[in-house]
Amino acid sequence: MAKKRDALDELHDELFSERPQKDGTRYERLAALVFKILDPEAHVVHDRDLPALPPEQSEHQIDVVIERPGKDPVRALVECRHYNEVLEKKDVMAHRAAADQIGAQAVMITTKGYRSGAKTYAEDKVSRYWSCARFGPETGRAGCAR
Repeated sequence: MAKKRDALDELHDELFSERPQKDGTRYERLAALVFKILDPEAHVVHDRDLPALPPEQSEHQIDVVIERPGKDPVRALVECRHYNEVLEKKDVMAHRAAADQIGAQAVMITTKGYRSGAKTYAEDKVSRYWSCARFGPETGRAGCAR
């Protein structure tokens, strides 16, 4: 079942001419745009398949990849969840496992927040996590909370 359109979908459609068919793509694109604005020097890519480090042989689809070369290089994998429900611990654990296999930091953002077990796990094991949902005319502001 398709997710009901919200203010984030409307914002995407104001900024981008292409209308994606897959649920969540608009949120992923907006997240990539925000991360690029926050760190103009970083290389930010939306929707990338990355191989796991050896000896693993799997490949993972990543919503947003942020890479910052230099003296202290950073590679962060962002999982974007534009859901109608809060995230479960298994969702956070799965993204952390993929990031570990790729050798990168795990970052998660969601529109609805985290169950208590998921939040506790994220606090211990995920580099950054946010709940970013409030944006648009009905709230008059954007908001992200940890």
